[in-house]
Amino acid sequence: MTSAINGRLASRFTVIKLLSSTTWLVRDSQSASASEYVVLKRAEPIAIERELLCLADCHSYYIRPVREYFKAENLLLMPFIEGESLLSFTEHQINEFLPLVPQIVRAMMAMHAQGWVHGDIKPSNVIYNVDKGEISLIDCGSALPSGTILSNLSSWQVTPGFCSEDRYEQSHIVVPQDDWHAFYQWLLQLYNSDLTLPEQQLLTRWLNWLTKMKDKSNDLSLYDKTELTTN
Repeated sequence: MTSAINGRLASRFTVIKLLSSTTWLVRDSQSASASEYVVLKRAEPIAIERELLCLADCHSYYIRPVREYFKAENLLLMPFIEGESLLSFTEHQINEFLPLVPQIVRAMMAMHAQGWVHGDIKPSNVIYNVDKGEISLIDCGSALPSGTILSNLSSWQVTPGFCSEDRYEQSHIVVPQDDWHAFYQWLLQLYNSDLTLPEQQLLTRWLNWLTKMKDKSNDLSLYDKTELTTN
């Protein structure tokens, strides 16, 4: 057992492997299925609080709920999501990535519709199950309710290269546009001369749509259903 999973939890969970410095793939002796894998995730108390509140409010096919919270240990019990993060994708897999964009957009829209902003949209926070062709949005430890003023917080997270400059300012008010900006920056990094013409055209279309989303006020008319079903 690791030092983070001991005491009362050591007899309940069997560690299968370390997934990251703060997450473990485990088996739960209290699970209905002895073969089921689950994940224990450790985080700072403030990040755990934000994730708990966000996942209690946000219900979506693309967002997995917390199963249990172990307050004394600062651990969350989460479903295990099979697949790889999109961080593992290379620039040569753009043809595999572009069909996933509508799913990522729908996941973000579901969170925004329920009053939350993810706050850390980037490749490592999207898991892709290639067998099912499905994505899951993970790590809501940076999520905040839309309308939150950063000056009211003791701390908040930013990821350079994805977040807007405003996100660094205490006067910033958290809005869905924060997530759209991050996703725009992500897609912009994929634009290169090696793309085929159809790939360039589709990526440009998405970048133009995201420009509207990140630069304009909340407007439901911008949610073009045709865009969201385009592969």
